[in-house]
Amino acid sequence: MNITLQQWLSRQPYTQTTDSDRYYTQLANRVYDLVKISPLKERLTEEATKSLCCDVVGYFADILSGTGLWATFLSYHRSLYGRTLPFFPAENYYDGEVNREDLRVLFWYLLCTHDSLHEILSPLDNRLITTADTIYDLLESEYETAPDSPLLQEFCLPELNDTDDPEARYRFAEWLFWDSFLLGPSNRSLARQLSHEAQSKSHGDKERIAKLGELRRESLYTLPAGPLALFAHEWVSLLWQHTFPEEAEEKKELHPYYRQFTRETGGMPVKYIDSYSKLDKFLTEGMQWGETEGQSKAETILQQYPDITAIVCGNDTMACGAAAAVAAANLDHDVYIIGVDGSNDMRDNIKDGKALATALQQIDKITRNAVTQANDYLTNGTTGLEEKQLVDCVVITKDNADKLDNFVFAE
Repeated sequence: MNITLQQWLSRQPYTQTTDSDRYYTQLANRVYDLVKISPLKERLTEEATKSLCCDVVGYFADILSGTGLWATFLSYHRSLYGRTLPFFPAENYYDGEVNREDLRVLFWYLLCTHDSLHEILSPLDNRLITTADTIYDLLESEYETAPDSPLLQEFCLPELNDTDDPEARYRFAEWLFWDSFLLGPSNRSLARQLSHEAQSKSHGDKERIAKLGELRRESLYTLPAGPLALFAHEWVSLLWQHTFPEEAEEKKELHPYYRQFTRETGGMPVKYIDSYSKLDKFLTEGMQWGETEGQSKAETILQQYPDITAIVCGNDTMACGAAAAVAAANLDHDVYIIGVDGSNDMRDNIKDGKALATALQQIDKITRNAVTQANDYLTNGTTGLEEKQLVDCVVITKDNADKLDNFVFAE
C-alpha cells in the first residue's frame, strides 16, 4: 500500500486502531490510485497526493459517522450566502450523505492547498470535475456498506464529551485546526513553517518542542482557518455550541471598527450583503459611517481644537458631514476637508468650495478589469498578469471635478 495505517492515524484525534481505520486506510489507497491516473497528477507531489487522499476519506468518515464537520460548514455557508455550496448548483442535494457537489468543492479546496505548481486552478476546470466525479463514484459505491468511526464519534460529538471542560474544548479545537480534513489543509504549510522556525530558534529537542508548542498555540488563537476563514473558537462554538477557552495571556485590544462590526452582526466576523442599498444602510447606520456621524464627530473636533485647519475622513459620506459642520461653525479661517471614494455629493462640495479634495477609488475600472481577467482565465487558462495588481486613485479637486460622475472619471 502507498498510504500506511500510521499515516491515516496521524490525522486522527486518537491513537488506537480499529477495523474502521483499516478500512479507511484501504479506501484512501483506492482514492490514491484514482488521483495518480488523473490529468491533475502532475500538480501534486507524492506526499501531497497521500495527504489529499487522507483528507478526502476524512470527509467520508465524517459523513458516515455523523460528526458534523461538513454539515456545519454547509449550514454556515447557507446562512452567509443563501446557497448550499460555492460554484455549483445543488438542487438535488441530500444532507448527511455523500454528494457529487461536495467532492467537487472539496477536491478544488484540497488542490488549492496541496498544489505544487502554486497556480490558480478554476473550480470549473474540466480536469478537476472529472477527477472529483470519479472519486465520488467510488465513495458512493461504498456508502451503504462502509463502517462509521466510533472513536471519531467519541472525540467529536458534543453529547459524548464534557463540553464544559476547557481542556476538552482546546483539544477539540487543536485537532480541528491542524489535522481535520476541513481546516487542516489550509494550515499544513503553516505547520511546516512553524516547525522550521522553532528549529532555527532553539537549542536542543526540549527547547524546540516547547517553542513549537508556543507557536502553534499562538496560531490557534489568532489565525482564521478553513474554507470559511473562521477562527478556531468560532468552529468550536458552531460544532459544540460552546465557547472556546480564553487565552491565559493578555488579550490584544480589538480595533474599534471590528468591535462595531461584530456588534452589528451579532458577533459574526463575516456578513453577506446582496444589494448595494443594504450595503449602504449597513455602513451608514450599522457601522456609523454616515453623514450624520461625520458631522457629529467634526463638531466635537472643532470644539476641542478650534484652530484646526484640516480634516481627513475615511470616506466621502463622512467628509460631507464634516464639511457641513465646518460651514455651520462660521470659523474665521479655512478648514480643508479631504475624503476618500469619489462620490457625486463630495464632488459637488468640492465644486462649491466646501471641501478641498477626494481620492477617487476607481471601482468602475477595477470591476471591468476583474471581469475581463476572469474571462481570460476561464477561456485561456491564464490572464498573463500578476495575481496582485494596484489601481491608482485619482485626486479630485476643483480643477477636475467636472470630469467625475458616479465614481467614473472621464480622462
